[in-house]
Amino acid sequence: MNKVSVVIPIYNVENYLRKCLDSVCNQTYENLEIICVNDCSPDNSSEILKEYAAKDNRIKIINHKKNGGLSAARNTGMDNATGEYIYFLDSDDWIDSDYIEKMVNKIIETDADIVIDKNVITEKENFSAPYKHPSHKEEYTNNFITKDEIVNIMVNAWSKMLKTDFIRRKNLRFPEGYINEDLYFHYIALAQTDKAYFFDGANYHYLSRDAGISKTEENKDIETMKIFSLLYDYFKEHNLLNEGIKIFAVMPFYSINSEEKYSFFKEYFNKVKDYILENDKLYNGIETFFMESILNTSDYEDYIKHFPKSVVISYIKNKKKK
Repeated sequence: MNKVSVVIPIYNVENYLRKCLDSVCNQTYENLEIICVNDCSPDNSSEILKEYAAKDNRIKIINHKKNGGLSAARNTGMDNATGEYIYFLDSDDWIDSDYIEKMVNKIIETDADIVIDKNVITEKENFSAPYKHPSHKEEYTNNFITKDEIVNIMVNAWSKMLKTDFIRRKNLRFPEGYINEDLYFHYIALAQTDKAYFFDGANYHYLSRDAGISKTEENKDIETMKIFSLLYDYFKEHNLLNEGIKIFAVMPFYSINSEEKYSFFKEYFNKVKDYILENDKLYNGIETFFMESILNTSDYEDYIKHFPKSVVISYIKNKKKK
């Protein structure tokens, strides 16, 4: 029976950690290595980890000497994994009892480098509902994923199980010092393999809470574009640009509401414009219009003067009529 290394980053989750650990320790698939990376959590999480480790010898606690963030914790977990497969779980979420078993069965059956479980339940206080990615199509389910479908599949690290050998051969890492780290890992992992499988498995329970890491960043559009900039550099370095993978999706036009954002977007588009224009089939008219409207203006005031929100809305309406 192949071993699965379950990597769980821990930071400030004392109110949720027991439920998460219970869901892992009670899996029907028992050959687990449960790597809990304590990223200098200031609460009682450390004591809870010790409590569970005393009861279950599959739990391995790694304590960071300084806080490095979610990416650093996941990278540490990967570096210390000894299982044939790696699975990432967030410490405020939980999984169905047969979640790992179904993942392992599918990765063995398909011999994929990556398997992706589509089933997510959004959990809030007194509320529970299935989540469906807005770009998912039924034909994606129970099929191998092609390169042009990468953008349409959920990016979350916790929806995937990967072969450890594949991760290490391709030197896959989460980008430290950035948010939207799942987006980066998702793109580089799927760009590096031709064997990724998307399937209908057990349920992952995602806890939606206001205090979560994902809620802390105000300028998410800039942070997302930083990830796309990293991705372009990665694809160029690894000769993956010829794969024709979409590396930009339009942000709301009115989000360009400061000189800082305008300058950042312009710098990014100057870098990637040739790639985007050469792969124009990946992009819709709104996206290329957005890029060109920024590149063809001299500064932020010029952009605002020529391309206010009303002009953009008018453009979109006219495109729909054609």
